[in-house]
Amino acid sequence: MSFVTLTFAIFFALVFALYVPVRWRLQNLLLLVASAAFYGWEHPWWVLLLYFSAGIDYLAAIGMERWPAHKRPLLTTSLGANLALLAWFKYAMFASDNLRALGADVPLLDVILPAGISFYTFQSMSYTIDVYRGVMPACRNILDYYLFVSFFPQLVAGPIERAPDLLRQVLAPRVVAWSNVEAGLLRATWGVAKKVIVADNVAVYVDRVYGLPTLSLPLAMAGAFAFAVQILADFSGYTDIARGVAQCFGFTLSPNFLHPYLAANPSELWRRWHVSFSSWIRDYLYVPLGGSKGSALRVAAVTVLTMAISGLWHGASWNFVLWGVYHGLLVVVYRPLWRVLGLLPRWVTVPIFFCLVVFGWAIFRQHDASVLFDTFRHPWPVHPHSELIVGGVLMAVGACGGAILVLGLLAERYLLPRLGALRPAFAVGFVSLVATLLVYWMRTNADAFIYFRF
Repeated sequence: MSFVTLTFAIFFALVFALYVPVRWRLQNLLLLVASAAFYGWEHPWWVLLLYFSAGIDYLAAIGMERWPAHKRPLLTTSLGANLALLAWFKYAMFASDNLRALGADVPLLDVILPAGISFYTFQSMSYTIDVYRGVMPACRNILDYYLFVSFFPQLVAGPIERAPDLLRQVLAPRVVAWSNVEAGLLRATWGVAKKVIVADNVAVYVDRVYGLPTLSLPLAMAGAFAFAVQILADFSGYTDIARGVAQCFGFTLSPNFLHPYLAANPSELWRRWHVSFSSWIRDYLYVPLGGSKGSALRVAAVTVLTMAISGLWHGASWNFVLWGVYHGLLVVVYRPLWRVLGLLPRWVTVPIFFCLVVFGWAIFRQHDASVLFDTFRHPWPVHPHSELIVGGVLMAVGACGGAILVLGLLAERYLLPRLGALRPAFAVGFVSLVATLLVYWMRTNADAFIYFRF
């Protein structure tokens, strides 16, 4: 079930109406049932897979507390089961296709990728690791644990919540405050606007360009600039809807985007972009692999390996791996360079690094490896005049979408804090305006959120 449909609006209104008058335990049960209905709307078996995966982690965590001497094998079992499921559903076809391309006699696979499996798998694994490390005790009520893993606002595309944050909210009574409902609806509406008005309309032009059989580097970069706007509006729009809906129910989800295109270097970017995933990769992969300890060569290798794995997490395709390696190399190169670049003003360093980020998006967006390699082998336009016009249109479309995002940022930072008693009236007016714009701008075949594929 997609957030940007009338079906979801009715679903949310019904669940919220049932949620408000009941007590905490019934609220948890209602949200658990609602989450199962939300996730299994199109494919009911997805819910069974989620419960099976989460059930292994639930039992492993209890076992680690009951039999401390066997903590490591229990954790290994939990992580192995999760990674095996992720490997089959997400990477089996990728492995099969590559083996067949190398001449191996392997069957041609057709595996359906369950939406959000990368997100809830990482969320559940972080729980068992935290129990293993003694960060928090194991949850005894399996229904509460299932709600933590399957909470529908953030189930399909995050934020990837840690158990010390979200599970503790599940285990504590909540009060529905109407001020939170108003703020949540306002945030969710802004998320819908970013998705439908900005991302989906920019996507029309980006998809056309990246669907071409050949692509010059300048045109690819123009498309990547527009895609930079699209993916930020799309993914941060989902996060805003998720956080807004959760806020209506009395939950606080982690912010996932902190104005990432204002970053001046790679380290700052990953503290601002997809924050919950970046921090997960840092705490559960980069640091255990050695992190910043050891020689400069070892640190560089660990950095590039970590980013390559994070790239592969985004999808079973070589362009994602290359994108991860590219960002890993950026981190490595920027570490010594920043001693000099860091002396420059941000109005210089931010645009320079943004151009490097856009170049990375050109790799990320091109799913056809042959076209991607041809772009770098033959970078110059064959038809420069026509490509100049197309590139100009792409830049203009991206700039218009970016301008809407900037206006939203300015309103959030400077306007909303000063409204005071006028805030409710502003909220009603803003929701009405977005609803009106959707009538004119919403496409009948609206795209699914980009990160649903991951």
